[in-house]
Amino acid sequence: GMESLPSLVEYCRTATATPSGVQILRMWWDTDRGDGIFAKSNVHITLQVLDQFGTPMLGDNETIVSATLDSTTSQGAMLEGIRSNVSVAGVVELHYLRFSQDGEFDLHFGIGGNRVQMMRVVVSPHEDDRFGPTGKCGQEFFAKLNSFAPSFAVNSSQLVAGQDHDPLRVQEKVSYMTWPSSLEAMSSCSRILEEAGVRVTSGWGGDLWVWYRPAMEALDTGVGLPTASMDFWTRLGLSSTASARDVRKAYYRQSLVWHPDRWASYPLHRRLAQDAFEVISEAYRQLVSLSSGGAAGK
Repeated sequence: GMESLPSLVEYCRTATATPSGVQILRMWWDTDRGDGIFAKSNVHITLQVLDQFGTPMLGDNETIVSATLDSTTSQGAMLEGIRSNVSVAGVVELHYLRFSQDGEFDLHFGIGGNRVQMMRVVVSPHEDDRFGPTGKCGQEFFAKLNSFAPSFAVNSSQLVAGQDHDPLRVQEKVSYMTWPSSLEAMSSCSRILEEAGVRVTSGWGGDLWVWYRPAMEALDTGVGLPTASMDFWTRLGLSSTASARDVRKAYYRQSLVWHPDRWASYPLHRRLAQDAFEVISEAYRQLVSLSSGGAAGK
């Protein structure tokens, strides 16, 4: 009623402006393929911080705004890049955001853990980069690999061949691909395989012998890859009844696989491996804090 109007006016006159929302000032992306956002391509967003009345906070230099994907609708997709930044004169810039796969996603902007703005983003498939969980080469290539029978003797000198130049390289796995799949795979994927660090040699009767790090298969197919949509236990491959010791051992094993130093010389896999490492590290930190609080490790 009218009697509340003076108090409302007084509140508006004396209230301290607090960051409560954002407005998108500009959004653009790196692509030469027309108007549209493509998976794995850089997206840049400039945001204006707003107070509780919807007024731009032009003098604000301390508000942190974060961008996240709604995990309930992301279908395993990950948002990569500079996902949070602090305001300068009321403006926040988020650069090099990348969607790991195509689809329709709800992109949320948050302040202080509270979601204040949402934007629906339609992401098109990235057809040029054919590796990664959505790439045709990764999906088709690994599906056609066969494991050698346990009785087949691949001696240790073969297993470590070619690894002297890279001391951080974990033990490689060797598989084979039969003719004619071998010809088809090499004709369409040879360049990208070489860039990815997969080594291919000629076997018998047109077969190919393929040397690769086991974790590459997870990165290139998405199967077995820890993601932000998983709970903390699952990211480390554990059940919720695992002890604190189990958590430490699992994190140690996983960090050996995903640590960025181990992928420094693999440009096609480096970004995805970095994301996996961040995901397991967050899980470890959270589970350790739960354990120290008495909720785990009993």
